[in-house]
Amino acid sequence: MAWFGQLYPLSSNQVWWFIGFCLMGVGLEVLQGLGGDRYFEYADMLANTMGAAIGWWLTRGWFVGALYRFERLLLALVKCKPQQ
Repeated sequence: MAWFGQLYPLSSNQVWWFIGFCLMGVGLEVLQGLGGDRYFEYADMLANTMGAAIGWWLTRGWFVGALYRFERLLLALVKCKPQQ
């Protein structure tokens, strides 16, 4: 969610990504319960939802623009390297 929140900074887009990730977490738990090798757990659904919520919260606070700043830093470092 934090990565997609960086790519789509509009608040309305982030709401849809958050809902989608929450539904994906619930759907994966249901599929795991049907598969037999893994277990269906409500705690995992809650953990998935909390992870998406924390990622969303990070993109609304101090994490805003972090990927853009990191990309600019990498670009500056690559341009500063001497040619061989």
